Amino acid sequence: MNKEVIINNFSRSLKNLSLEADEQIASFPNFVVVTDELLLDFNHFYEVIKENYSGLFSEEQIKVLDHINFYIDQIPSEDLSISEIDELTNYSFWKQLRILSREAILKLE
Repeated sequence: MNKEVIINNFSRSLKNLSLEADEQIASFPNFVVVTDELLLDFNHFYEVIKENYSGLFSEEQIKVLDHINFYIDQIPSEDLSISEIDELTNYSFWKQLRILSREAILKLE
C-alpha cells in the first residue's frame, strides 16, 4: 500500500470509531463482529502511521491518537454477552471512544 492509501484507510478507521452505533454497524458486512473490526482496523492503521508516517502529524495530533490507542487498550475485559447493538449503544466505553475520535478528527483537519 502506498502512503495515500494508508492515510485514507487510517482516516476511515478513525471516522468509523466516531460514528453512532447504527452507522458503525452499517459500515461493515453483516458477517463480521463490528466491535472487533472497529478496534482492529484503527489499531492496524494507527501502528502503520506511527511506524512509517508519524512525521506527517504534529506532536499534538500524535498525542491525541496515542490517547485513543491507550483508551482502547483499557477496554473492559468483562464478558459482554449481549448483542453488538446493545454494546455499541449502551456501554460508556463506546460512547467515550466516539467522543475521543470526534475530537481527534477535528485536530487532524
